[in-house]
Amino acid sequence: MAPKTLSYEQVALPKFSIKSDDLTCPPYPVTYFDLTSHARAGTAISTGLKMRRYGANVFVIGGDRSARMLATMQYLEDYIKSIPPCGDWVYLNNFETNYRPIPFQLPRGQSLKLKRALNELIEAAIDLFNTTLTSGVFINEVNALTAELDQQFQSQIEEVQEIAISKGLKVETLNDEFTITILEENTEINSAKAKVAPEDLQAIREQLTQISSLAHFQGRELTQKIQALKIAEAEKTLKPLLTPFRKVYDKYLGKWIDTLKDDILNHIDHFIIDESDPTTIEELRNRYAVNVLVNNKEAMHAPLILDPAPTYESIFGCIKYKTNPAGYTTDFTMIRPGNLHRANGGILVLRAEAIAQDPSLWMALKTALRDRQIRIEEFHRENAL
Repeated sequence: MAPKTLSYEQVALPKFSIKSDDLTCPPYPVTYFDLTSHARAGTAISTGLKMRRYGANVFVIGGDRSARMLATMQYLEDYIKSIPPCGDWVYLNNFETNYRPIPFQLPRGQSLKLKRALNELIEAAIDLFNTTLTSGVFINEVNALTAELDQQFQSQIEEVQEIAISKGLKVETLNDEFTITILEENTEINSAKAKVAPEDLQAIREQLTQISSLAHFQGRELTQKIQALKIAEAEKTLKPLLTPFRKVYDKYLGKWIDTLKDDILNHIDHFIIDESDPTTIEELRNRYAVNVLVNNKEAMHAPLILDPAPTYESIFGCIKYKTNPAGYTTDFTMIRPGNLHRANGGILVLRAEAIAQDPSLWMALKTALRDRQIRIEEFHRENAL
């Protein structure tokens, strides 16, 4: 093999490649990538960062004790300062499909404001609904509807009772049930009529059956009328609460606010609560809660997150559970974020050798980067009953 001549620059000690303006005052901003030996690596990282929006990712490799992590983090810490802070992310309840909550991005710092505003709206609705729908005026309206149906029912029963007496029978009602007995001789009717014809007994039974069926149908109609009355009253009460909320958050949440209104009205009976039953109150508040995944209120720039020992949960997050007498339960408020959520819009640094030891984690990470979606899989519950 023929000898090759190397230049001085190729064999000399690395030099710092910095501008004289950077040396005006200590401490001097010198990094590993200012060395001529690391200049190519610095250029590669810079190029990769400029291509972040196109899905580019940078893989840094170096020998043991080469300070590759220290150098990379130092470079990224300087770079990230030029990127403005990212927005917040929240989960809101999907009222139509509650096992698939809806993520929303909000401006920086708005997530906690939304959480507070929605909580205040629901608390105000609870107070006002309990006041309005239990007031004397509303109860009188409901009683008027109920009394009308009761009067119709009682008139029909009295008519059948009169017919029954003429046939030698007595109809009594107890706990919404009818009893038919034969009148005693020489009491309500003449003794000649003490013997009841079977066809008369059957006719009375059929009439009572028809009255029961009609009463059941009318009772359902009455329930619907009362519910419609509740909803109409609740809608009037809810409007002044929802209008200012919509004015602020409509541009971020859009049609979700309409589904919020519809769900509140559809569950109006749940708002009439017993303060001594904390479980019902907690469930109601959780239904309309805000799960703040990422809050960047205090951030000065885009996030830079290092995950030194990546696991599935540390990258993708997890779903927590709470115990109760029925077993384990969860809801969208129990979703916890991972570093992919926290680093969204910024930079996430992972140790490649740690990921390489877990093929399922590597596959899940590639899928998330490819699809630009973060999915939380519960592998330990895959075959659970």
